Amino acid sequence: MLVEIIDNYPANKSRRSDVAPNKTWFGLDAPNAVRASVDTSPYKVKASAGMGQNAADVPWVGIRREEITQGFRGGVYVVYLFPTNRGGVVLSLNQGITNVFEPRSVDYHPRAAGVFELRRRRDGLRALLDIPPRFSVGNISLYSKTERGRQYEDGHICGIFYARAQMPSEETLTSDLTALLALYETYAPSLLEVADLADRGNDSSPAPERTYIRGRQAQSLTAAPSDVDLEAWRQALERRTRSHRLLLDRVAAAAEAAFLPYRQTTHIDLLVDRRFIVEAKSLRGDDTAQSRAALAQLYYYKFIYRERYFNPELLAVFDAEPAGNLAIFLLKCGIHVLWATESGFTGPEQSRNAIRWLR
Repeated sequence: MLVEIIDNYPANKSRRSDVAPNKTWFGLDAPNAVRASVDTSPYKVKASAGMGQNAADVPWVGIRREEITQGFRGGVYVVYLFPTNRGGVVLSLNQGITNVFEPRSVDYHPRAAGVFELRRRRDGLRALLDIPPRFSVGNISLYSKTERGRQYEDGHICGIFYARAQMPSEETLTSDLTALLALYETYAPSLLEVADLADRGNDSSPAPERTYIRGRQAQSLTAAPSDVDLEAWRQALERRTRSHRLLLDRVAAAAEAAFLPYRQTTHIDLLVDRRFIVEAKSLRGDDTAQSRAALAQLYYYKFIYRERYFNPELLAVFDAEPAGNLAIFLLKCGIHVLWATESGFTGPEQSRNAIRWLR
């Protein structure tokens, strides 16, 4: 599929007679070819070759998961980028760039500031993610003279370049795509205290609220170590994800029983009565790391929503009692702490008194 695109899609944008038929073929066949190579049932696959009668000099095929990235305009997703010179293709973990440079978007940045922001987020995620050695974190060249093409270069987090003359086997291509999708699964917008990458839509608010749906899968927070069996790691990650979701369901049920409205935003696990920002954490022997993450995330959310929610209460909810003095640590940092028990929730007296609806 990759070789066919390189060989058949017009490299010269001025060849207008080639645009329409190739765009139709590219938009239909390229996503189908990706779907045939790996199991894409959890993902949305889209190909873009430009708008209208204009052919893109860097066509792309993107893959995203709805629970992680709510569109190709922002956030992070896996993408095949075809350089202008058609000398090969880049498999890239990249950023959606449209919202960064769209004046109507809340994520809008003027040109120079937008480039700086893409690079800042890129560098943050390179440090945050456990990127396998197979994927390079070096810069890529798409040989594009357009701003959009250069923005793809600035948004590149990691990936691999396949030269047309040295295209690897289908088995290698499939293995690489599977590995990069696994890395993508470890990306979560709730880790944005390091890199604010959420796709926040085009309204004027920090991030759109949405109805909380019980039982919906949450995104993962943990990168796969390079020295463990990937399937075993995925099963462990699924268990943590289910625990996280069940924990949120219990909090939502308690809010509902207390007749308190609750919502999610792109960032926040649960917003209750527009007064309580809730971050849920599942503990698997990493109590300190999860507590520190909750601390950073909750204060980050309080900051970015400061104009919408005045002085909200911050609440970290765990599926078990945090080890040692971590609950006291969070309390002294201004964050209430509760954890699940068989019959409800408990925690320090100060938190129980402040969050009476969660018992």
